[in-house]
Amino acid sequence: MPFELVILAAAVLLLAGVLASTLSDRFGIPSLLLFLALGMLAGSDGPGGIYFDDAEAARDLGTIALSLILFSGGLSTLWAEVRPVLPHGAVLATLGVFFTALLTGLFARILPGFTLREGMRRLEACEVPQDA
Repeated sequence: MPFELVILAAAVLLLAGVLASTLSDRFGIPSLLLFLALGMLAGSDGPGGIYFDDAEAARDLGTIALSLILFSGGLSTLWAEVRPVLPHGAVLATLGVFFTALLTGLFARILPGFTLREGMRRLEACEVPQDA
């Protein structure tokens, strides 16, 4: 595909994203729902016909997008809004993560038949090396 068409497709998708965001604000529809619909329409099974099968590029783009979203959210949040909910957030960030890991480990123990130790292992220890 020529580079000009790639740029044109990216510009059209960005414009559609801005319009979807405006519609979500105006009509109270969750913007995530509109973005998912836009992605489905643009994808290989929709009328857009954009075929994308590069998992590594998708992961990298997703990481960059998440970084920008978190950065933007951090800059636009006022400390006066955070202060009242800080204790609840701290509890959720610690106990919530602990119980989620515990339940995931127990699920891995019961359903696939791993030992409890295997089910509770860190994710990094279970990843497949890139050069394999």
